[in-house]
Amino acid sequence: MGRQIFRTLVAFGLSCYLALASAAAIAPHRTDYTAAATATITVNAANVIGPVDQRIFGINTAIWDSAFNTDTTRSLLQEMAVQALRFPGGSLSDEYHWATNTTRNNTWTWATSFDAFAGVALTTPLKSTSRRTMAAARRRRPPTGALLESHQGI
Repeated sequence: MGRQIFRTLVAFGLSCYLALASAAAIAPHRTDYTAAATATITVNAANVIGPVDQRIFGINTAIWDSAFNTDTTRSLLQEMAVQALRFPGGSLSDEYHWATNTTRNNTWTWATSFDAFAGVALTTPLKSTSRRTMAAARRRRPPTGALLESHQGI
């Protein structure tokens, strides 16, 4: 139970930080501040509202990582108890072509292809990876030139 509370607090803290950072980023530039505002956040760890979805405890995979499809990586992922892998991780997912393992108009391919990623995901005991979903995704490859994003649920 202690680990669950810790994860809940981490998720809550991260949410607060992101909300404050977002507000600061979009706030108009001012130089006429009067007084510093104060805020108080109280966390009652004994009052558990509900479980945190374990899928948030995942990592982005780097398509430029040439060591991703190795036994060392599988072992480290298992040791870290990774809940989910996102492919391709990060902003490159917006422009990644699954059929060609390229982004935009690049003529070179990335170090980690979807097949390499799926091979690691299928052979690493990840808690929330559905092996059936991954196997089905490998069978139904997108048409050539299709542009898929990372939030496809695969």
